[in-house]
Formats: sequence, structure tokens, C-alpha cells
Amino acid sequence: MNKKQPVVIGWQPYRAEAVCQSLSPEQWQRLSCGQGSKGEREYEWARVAVNCGDAGDFQRWLVFRRALEQIDQPQHVSYYQVFAPKDTSLATIAKVAGKRWGIEECFKLAKSQLGLADYEVRSWVGWHRHMTLVLAAQAFLTVLRAQVEPLIQSSDSSSPLFAPTGSLAAFKVLRGCSLS
Repeated sequence: MNKKQPVVIGWQPYRAEAVCQSLSPEQWQRLSCGQGSKGEREYEWARVAVNCGDAGDFQRWLVFRRALEQIDQPQHVSYYQVFAPKDTSLATIAKVAGKRWGIEECFKLAKSQLGLADYEVRSWVGWHRHMTLVLAAQAFLTVLRAQVEPLIQSSDSSSPLFAPTGSLAAFKVLRGCSLS
């Protein structure tokens, strides 16, 4: 979300950046958005409810994330617009926002190794078929990798008990083949 994007609170339009600057220190919470390569990824998070019409049991929020090292620097604030059930906690929103990196990595892998970005079609049907095939292949390879990685980590034991049944790894273990 862009910091200059307007949102409506009450009946007044505000820019996201102005809403962020008006937050009191008590509105910020230190929360983790998940494990990273160097441990917990902790940031300060805040949210403000914005108008969303007749949304029933749902609410729209403007959510802010800032790095702990750059609390005083507004250029290091990330902005999100969230639409979720009204009883959703800020900690849950932070966890879901933390999943973005993993999703982007999946698409990056699909583009670089499976050809997601290499389609040259002239119709929606052709594009849709290409995307479906690439993403199905990625799903298959992800499941296969999840089944094989525990075997590689425990490769000192050649017992088929460590291999999930029905996988290529189980097939290799039963025939005495190497797992690499």
C-alpha cells in the first residue's frame, strides 16, 4: 500500500502517512511476524479501523509496521490495508503479513526454474493453461521435496521406516539406491 493512499476514517479522508504520524506510542505493539533466517522477525505494529461499508462481521484496518531500529524514521514504515473478521488480533495480522516473503519466494522459484514468466501466448486460455501447469508442477515438486528432505537429513539410517510410503525416496530406500 502507498503511504499517500487516502483512507476514510469517520467521514474524513486521510492519507495513510498522516494517520501513522498521529498514532500515540501506546498504540504500537512489539510483535513477531514469524521466524527468519536470523531468528524471530520482530517489528512494532499498529492498526486503525477505517470505513468499509456494511461488512457484517468483518472490519477493514490500516496496519503499520516499523523496524525497531528506525522507530523515528517515517520512511521505514510499511503500510498494509487488511480486511478480516472483527475479532482478528493484531498479532494474527502480523503473522499473516509475515507470510508474504515465503509467497514471494515461491513465485520467484516458479519464475526462475519452472518457466512461470516465460509464456508467449496470445490468448487468455493459453496463458491460463500455462499458469495452471507451472503452478501444478510447483505444487508437486514442493510436496516431493517435503517428503525427501527428512530422508536426506537422516541419511545415516537406510531403514525404509524413515521414508514416507508412496514416495520416490521410499522407492530408492527399498532398492538400496542413494537418496541424493
